[in-house]
Amino acid sequence: MGWKKPKPAVERFWEKVNKDGPIMPGMATACWVWIAGKNSDGYGNFQYSGKCGRAHRFSYELHIGPIPEGMEVRHGCHVPACVNPAHFQLGTHADNMRDMAMSGRRKEIRYRERKEAKVIKPKTVEERFWEKVDKNGPIMPHMDTPCWIWMASAHALGYGRFWPYGKKSVLAHRFSYEITFGSIPGGLDILHECDVPACVNPAHIRPGTHTENMRDMEAKGRRRPATGKKHWTYLYPEKLQNRPYGKARNLPKGDNHWARKNPHLLTRGEQSNFAKLTEVLVLEIRQRWQQESPQWGLQKKLALEYGLSRHGIAKIIKRKIWKHI
Repeated sequence: MGWKKPKPAVERFWEKVNKDGPIMPGMATACWVWIAGKNSDGYGNFQYSGKCGRAHRFSYELHIGPIPEGMEVRHGCHVPACVNPAHFQLGTHADNMRDMAMSGRRKEIRYRERKEAKVIKPKTVEERFWEKVDKNGPIMPHMDTPCWIWMASAHALGYGRFWPYGKKSVLAHRFSYEITFGSIPGGLDILHECDVPACVNPAHIRPGTHTENMRDMEAKGRRRPATGKKHWTYLYPEKLQNRPYGKARNLPKGDNHWARKNPHLLTRGEQSNFAKLTEVLVLEIRQRWQQESPQWGLQKKLALEYGLSRHGIAKIIKRKIWKHI
């Protein structure tokens, strides 16, 4: 492809003009509307002589002549995109602003807008808190009023989190209690009467000891068993005797273990929050394995059908998981 001679500025200019524009009131001829790039105020932009200028100023210089220094080109038709030289008038900047104000085209002074924005009173902590609350929550069976649900950031256990004064966050239901009733007595928890962790309704919360909170959660089936470093054997090592190498030798084992004595307290199968299958599907997988094996790639096939990994299918078949059925 050879070198192509660029088009003259005048030819490029008229390619971007529509001469069949509207005829504005008070004008005898139609507007010539610029259909190429425009600025935020609606004036056309045109690249010529190595710089980007206003399209209507180029049109004036092309048809009438140079623009005197300090003068501006005013639109008699009040259409910023118009480049019809018959609609132009020369005037000072004050004349131009006066025309725009009379025609309703002048925007509010941006400096004034910025100045007014600086004096806007910031929201209080309480206003920021309550705007994140939905007061039309569900009404729990044992409650008379609806829950006020926290709609912003939440803890992994469902409790709301709020940043009132900076980087340090607080639990939303505790902050709701403090702004309603006052400071929380030292060492006390805030208990939910409605059993909804995301609720911040002051009528649904009350102070209580940590022991009361744990007993209330356990009685209502909301308490998760502590594991790992949160287990009591890590928190209270002094209660263990003869504990070599970090393991307790006097803990009950086998049939004396609490899990054997109280199997109904264990979270098994579908009751687990992490369960991907139901008992029916587990039995179906084991039955298919007995009927279709040995078959090459059967575990991978079952994994794809039931949305599991091949190792998960293998553990189900070998009863390493879902042992209770």
